[in-house]
Amino acid sequence: MTLFDLAAMAARGLAAIQAAAPETTFAAGEAAARPDQVARGLRFLNAAYTAVWVILAAYLVLISARQRRLERQMQRLKQRLGLEAPPSGRGDR
Repeated sequence: MTLFDLAAMAARGLAAIQAAAPETTFAAGEAAARPDQVARGLRFLNAAYTAVWVILAAYLVLISARQRRLERQMQRLKQRLGLEAPPSGRGDR
């Protein structure tokens, strides 16, 4: 089974789900009549934005830590090869 076959199956499944779902439209003019739905939607939007920013921040911290670790490893390798003098005043870790 190829990736295209899987995508086609997913598209057919999504079309079936959308066809079975009742058609509910929500016009902007109805927002005043349904403040509970608007508030619920805004909570979900806020949660989604928060989740995206938390994931992005965690990813950046992880990448930064990996870069620092690689820089330390490169420094140690250069010292072992004699290409660079060991730093003065700091212990070798």
